[in-house]
Amino acid sequence: MKARVTISIDEELLAEIQQAVEAGAARSVSDWFSMIAKMQVRQESLADVMADILEETGGPPTEEEKAWAMNALGLSPSPTAAH
Repeated sequence: MKARVTISIDEELLAEIQQAVEAGAARSVSDWFSMIAKMQVRQESLADVMADILEETGGPPTEEEKAWAMNALGLSPSPTAAH
């Protein structure tokens, strides 16, 4: 079920949104706002998940942990490649 809301935005922004709709980015201005709102909600949810993970693991990875992960993934140059 959808609810109707009224918002106020700058005319320039509305013109850009209308151009995006005309280009096929969304079916309507309303759909465009719904799409953007969903993206924002997902982003905030992911940020909450990341904050929880960092809290549980003691914070962001250290440089040593990053180096280990890069090496384990085969993304760091091998020690002999520099010679």
